[in-house]
Amino acid sequence: MSKLSNIIGQKFKRLTVISRAPNSRYGDVRWNCLCDCGNFTIAYGQSLKKGSTGSCGCLRTIVGRANAIDLTGQIFSRLTVLYRVGNVYSGKHVQWACQCSCGNQTKVTTQKLRFGHTKSCGCLRIDSSTQNATTHGQSSTPEYYIWCGMLARCYDPNNKRYLRYGGRGIVVHPSWHQFENFFADMGHRPTPGHTLERIDNDGNYEPSNCRWVTQHEQLLKRRRYREGFCIRGHLLEGDNVYSKRAQGIECRTCKNARGRKSYYLAKLAVA
Repeated sequence: MSKLSNIIGQKFKRLTVISRAPNSRYGDVRWNCLCDCGNFTIAYGQSLKKGSTGSCGCLRTIVGRANAIDLTGQIFSRLTVLYRVGNVYSGKHVQWACQCSCGNQTKVTTQKLRFGHTKSCGCLRIDSSTQNATTHGQSSTPEYYIWCGMLARCYDPNNKRYLRYGGRGIVVHPSWHQFENFFADMGHRPTPGHTLERIDNDGNYEPSNCRWVTQHEQLLKRRRYREGFCIRGHLLEGDNVYSKRAQGIECRTCKNARGRKSYYLAKLAVA
């Protein structure tokens, strides 16, 4: 036999060589060894002499336990560490029993706790998905429809009332591009009969220029135009009088120009 037979009975760290084992398929010499923990293992001769193999694997576990950080009682997001369970993944990682704030218990390794990879028993992911899928929750309310109509009048050229709003340069306050901000400023309508009104008819949609009013209040506002001018500023004289179907609102000039883009562009140029 080769000189390697002389290592029978020798001890390398926690391993004691007891006999020759069959060579590996690549011809490497291997030995049967008894570990101090009582387990048997097969080790390469070169690994034993170099010191890269010194146990059946228990040494790594013992060193890991000695160097392990005690996480008992610490809180990581929703998890509170209760006690140490043991080692997993061939003894490379320490596992802990944790109590989640939702009431469930789970087992998590030290690395996943300390690096924030695991923050709950799984309930956090469910709660986050539910929260992301839910916005303001008011997409079916009258206030939401009014907000959509306001944006359409100011920014959608295909809207039939665009020329009277966006076409005249009326815009919506930047913060009101989000419904949550609009609702925070305006709140609920006092009654189902209230609508959104701009205090200054030539001003923008913004918190300082908007309020909830009834249709009666809007008609009272429009009456100020009856003294010599229609609602769009046309002089009421001669044949230019109020249209019978829109008394107090549109004059004949408005009626004849309704739907004609040139009229609104001209009105915008005058403004």
